[in-house]
Amino acid sequence: QTIVYFPANFDIWQASIDFLIRLHKSTNTNIHAINYRGTGGSDGFPEVEDTLINDGIAYVKNLIQSGVQPGKIALFGGSIGAGVCLAVAARLADENIVVNTIPLRSYKVLADIIAQVLPVAAHSTARFAAKMGWKLDSQAVLPKLRGHMICMYSEQDPMVPVARSIKNAIETAPAGSLQLASIE
Repeated sequence: QTIVYFPANFDIWQASIDFLIRLHKSTNTNIHAINYRGTGGSDGFPEVEDTLINDGIAYVKNLIQSGVQPGKIALFGGSIGAGVCLAVAARLADENIVVNTIPLRSYKVLADIIAQVLPVAAHSTARFAAKMGWKLDSQAVLPKLRGHMICMYSEQDPMVPVARSIKNAIETAPAGSLQLASIE
């Protein structure tokens, strides 16, 4: 089993090293973690969300080329990392590559969370994000996912309330619209 970890909110994976070590030891799973461009000493800057998504796709495809079976891969991320992991899984599904996902604290749509976190500047910030091509619309990619999903959330999450969470998107999805093998 292999987990690819996508950090939250442009954090670096090194900030989560204790958690990742505990996860590895408790699950006996190989853990791969990547930093986004411009973080953790890496070059560049992700001007558009496709940069993060394409980097994730390239990483997963490299794992597959090295012999890891797609069905043994789980993409795990929190907050923005959850949005990225779901988008990566959806794009891979478009190529008939099915991986599993573990979104933690994932929102339905990035703009909704921007509006909640930055209410005074929400309109201009959301407009700027849209101009830059940042949507990270997790709700829209859900129907493409075909692997297994473990959806992690908290009823008391101050940043991602359940009504704006991927959990809510799953619960309110039209009957028959989701192709996931299982949801937990």
